[in-house]
Amino acid sequence: MKDMGDGIYQIRGILVTSYLLVDSQGVTLIDSGFIRHFKLIDNALKQVHRSWDDIQAILLTHGHLDHTLNLSRIREKTDAPIYAHPLEKKHIAGTYPYRGFSRLCGFSEWIGRQVLQYQPVLADRTLTDYQDLDLFGGIRVYRLPGHTEGHCGFYSKQADVLFTGDLFAIGKVHRGLPWFWFNSSSSKFDYSINKVLELNPIGLLSNHCDQSSETDQMEWFARKFQ
Repeated sequence: MKDMGDGIYQIRGILVTSYLLVDSQGVTLIDSGFIRHFKLIDNALKQVHRSWDDIQAILLTHGHLDHTLNLSRIREKTDAPIYAHPLEKKHIAGTYPYRGFSRLCGFSEWIGRQVLQYQPVLADRTLTDYQDLDLFGGIRVYRLPGHTEGHCGFYSKQADVLFTGDLFAIGKVHRGLPWFWFNSSSSKFDYSINKVLELNPIGLLSNHCDQSSETDQMEWFARKFQ
């Protein structure tokens, strides 16, 4: 776990990260992570002197397996509501009709669900574009299609940081938009990129990133896409 400051904690796991947002009201979890990530979240909660009972909400950027694998185990630990955009329902359930090159993503997701014995847990509450959530001092939802149609980012008003999910990756192996075969709505990337540039937060935090700070990620994003 990495302390990003302002009550933001990055939980780095296999292939993907998730985030804990901690304040006096409680804890908000962004995405449930992938293999072994449940234990990482459990350890992170202990490190910040919180428990599963302190989780107020689970926000899903989208429904791919590396973001939803641990939802069923987390549901056993907490009654916190799960938020997702309605267009992610089929991704979460594993029934999305992939087409074209994105069928490779669908095939890999299918294999992963079989091998890892995935148990889908559908969202309790619906996310909408520009929705304001009374969490972590105020979080605004930004629908950012491209990777998937219902893909969402979450903007922390008090930290001026946008959690961008899989809008882009920034790491040693790959920096840019997600590899094309993982994207089921790729024609929408320009729309989402412009939306982020218009918001122009101090920082961005991707779910597929190296240890770059939020300000470094924003500076890279602006250079890459402006």
